This record gives sequence, structure tokens and C-alpha cells, in this order.
Amino acid sequence: MRKSRFTESEIVGILKEADAGLPVGEVIRKHGISTTTYYQWKSKYGGLEASELKRIKELEAQVHTTPSGGEQSYNYFVLKRGVHRDGDSLLGKEG
Repeated sequence: MRKSRFTESEIVGILKEADAGLPVGEVIRKHGISTTTYYQWKSKYGGLEASELKRIKELEAQVHTTPSGGEQSYNYFVLKRGVHRDGDSLLGKEG
């Protein structure tokens, strides 16, 4: 996937310029982006503050590192029963 020239925080800043009253044509000329790009960004990031964007990224990272429901159930089973996936007991006896 192609890397953007702008960070998400910069994109939010560009959108804020237009929200502040600067004409869209001037904003896109100033930053060297197309009208299509501007409106795609607006649909994706419109109304977000940079701090909200940061929080969303943190939550997404947390979701990707949190075990799924199945993994959580298995981990609970292992802790509760002391049994490996291969069936060997962690306690040295059948649980």
C-alpha cells in the first residue's frame, strides 16, 4: 500500500483550514492535493480532532493485541485446568 505524503494529524489540520472559512479551492492548491482527495479525507476524517484521532489509533492497536474470545476461553481453560493444547497436564496429573 502506498504511503501518504501527509500524516493523519496533518490531514485533520488541512480539513480544519477549510472549516475555518478558507475556500476549498485555495486549500487544495496550497497543499497540492486534488479535489477528490480532499473530499475523501473529509468523509473519513471530517469532524475529528487530532486528539480524537490519536485515541482511535490507540483503541485500534489495543483491539489487535487483545486476544479473541476463543483465545480468552482457551487461556482461561489452561489456567483453570492446567492442561496444554496437546492434552498434557501442567500439574503432572490429569485435571
